[in-house]
Amino acid sequence: MEALRERLRVLGKRYSMEIIALLSEGSRYISQLSEELGVPYATIQNRVVELERAGLVEVIDAVDEASRRAVRLVRAVNFRLEISPRVLRELWMGEAEARIPRRIRISTYPREGEKGRTLGTLRRESYR
Repeated sequence: MEALRERLRVLGKRYSMEIIALLSEGSRYISQLSEELGVPYATIQNRVVELERAGLVEVIDAVDEASRRAVRLVRAVNFRLEISPRVLRELWMGEAEARIPRRIRISTYPREGEKGRTLGTLRRESYR
């Protein structure tokens, strides 16, 4: 759950989604990302470091063939984030509290040829 919280935090920062969108077209150097987005190199470099720590991009040290300079090549990592109201509730309330339902429905399981029926609903009391 903490990894999801970190990924959402990083993705919410300015330029993060733009960087990943550009990387979906192919790998780029940090300097290329900076030029294409019109953002200072240091800003893009910081954001790439955060994205890498969150496991959303991969950074590879390379050498530019033309200039023979050391460069950092950034490429997208396939990832998937699944967010639902339940997941957001767990992030907001904490995992243990969110898993306790507010209402518990008690039902019977149907026998062959019968319909199941609800016996009633219990409400969880708030002790706060």
